[in-house]
Amino acid sequence: MRDTGLFMNRCAARALALTVSEPSPGGGYTLLELMVVVAVIAVVAALALPAYHGYMQTSREGVLTANIATMEVFQEDYRLRTGAYLQVAGDAAEIAAVIGWRPKSEDGVDWRLPQMDHVPV
Repeated sequence: MRDTGLFMNRCAARALALTVSEPSPGGGYTLLELMVVVAVIAVVAALALPAYHGYMQTSREGVLTANIATMEVFQEDYRLRTGAYLQVAGDAAEIAAVIGWRPKSEDGVDWRLPQMDHVPV
């Protein structure tokens, strides 16, 4: 009579040996593994990209707010020196030439002071 415990252990070892594959000689990855990695990267990018765009928009708004606040200071200085605000200027270079204000950075904003009918003092 055979020892059934030893027989079962041999069968289990063979089954385990059949399920565990040896690494390929090249040591590369399977197509499925690469597809899973690409899918994970795509999901992370899809989640992170809207947040990134939101941060960029908030940054642009902060720069614009800072530029407007500094322009206000220069306008007040100009009004103290001349008695009136600068009311018409075609671009940032003209504003800089008259009141001395320049944007903190090139933010793509078209800086000009259009003609206004009434400017409160």
